[in-house]
Amino acid sequence: MIRLISDNNKLNMDVFKDLFFTIKWTKLPRVLGPNHTDYFYTGVLEDNERRIAITVRPTQIMAISENLKGRHPQDGSIPLETYKGHLVEWGSYVEVKVPDSFMKDLDEWSQVPVVKAAQTLEW
Repeated sequence: MIRLISDNNKLNMDVFKDLFFTIKWTKLPRVLGPNHTDYFYTGVLEDNERRIAITVRPTQIMAISENLKGRHPQDGSIPLETYKGHLVEWGSYVEVKVPDSFMKDLDEWSQVPVVKAAQTLEW
């Protein structure tokens, strides 16, 4: 498995470009006034080996968290198959400034979540 965030806390751009279309992107509005709305974008990708969570703010800062599953608690290494102890998620975090062209593609690819009506309990 090739990691999205390298050991020197840099985003691996080639891996990110390969994963971009497999990430589930969501567009979340932030209403600042009657005529002004900004959008946050969130992305989630989870499989058996890792969990990736991404947030893109209206300020064009992208925060990426990559957690690797089933790691040894002391050093984050992959344990031997005979290991019977406790396992943890071992992660990395990085923030990256993104250009306008990325925001445009993200806006086209992301989906607006369906708003569900709240159920009311009648007593």
